[in-house]
Amino acid sequence: NAPSFNAQENYINITCEGSTITPTIEAEIQKGFFWSSDRVWTCYRRNYFAVSVSFGLTPWVANGHLYLNRGGRKGPERIQSMAMSLSATNGATGNSIELIQRTLKRDKGPQLPMKKELLSPTPPGKSHNDHTYGIGSFHTTTVMAGPQLPLQTEADQSYQYSPASHSGSAHQYTFERIQFKSATANNGKRGAQQPYYHLVVELWANVQNLQEPRWVKIATRSSPPVVVIGRSPGYFPKEGPRTAGARSPG
Repeated sequence: NAPSFNAQENYINITCEGSTITPTIEAEIQKGFFWSSDRVWTCYRRNYFAVSVSFGLTPWVANGHLYLNRGGRKGPERIQSMAMSLSATNGATGNSIELIQRTLKRDKGPQLPMKKELLSPTPPGKSHNDHTYGIGSFHTTTVMAGPQLPLQTEADQSYQYSPASHSGSAHQYTFERIQFKSATANNGKRGAQQPYYHLVVELWANVQNLQEPRWVKIATRSSPPVVVIGRSPGYFPKEGPRTAGARSPG
């Protein structure tokens, strides 16, 4: 079992050939969490977890031009490329919580900053699990024509997204070997409110018109509350902490 992500939040309208396009984020936590006796999703700070992500667009318009509509004087802005990212927030304050991504060398290797990952929309009829790409993998495949994204396979020298870890035409990416940099506070303390974190999967569109990428957040999906602990099982007192906003799985 693993936490299921909450309903999607959309921020900006997308259009194509006069039609409204609805983005749908797919996200799955593949490992690293357990449902504790205190009825809250929990992981160990030093343990790795993985999150696979992809997105679809409805309706599917082959070779169509996608536009963002942010209002104001700018008018519709052409989407040049799309990407997804993984972040975390504090459930009480909304402040950013740092995540760490490790290389194949794990703890002995360097830490990688969390970057936007270029991803193409999943064609109709393909499942979320058809093609998975992670660190160090590279694969291209022939698929049905999708919307035109002129810069989807262009390298970004500013490294605002990961360099060449996978093809920009990939439809799914797995954030692997991820850790929370810090544990939640008050873990197991009697009478103390239990803080919690949320994992957040984000969908982005690049609307650059010259050389500098301009990424705009389109939509997000957040996980239910999670507790991050740094000690072994059984340290909680028998009555358990008071978890804020926790809910049962499913």
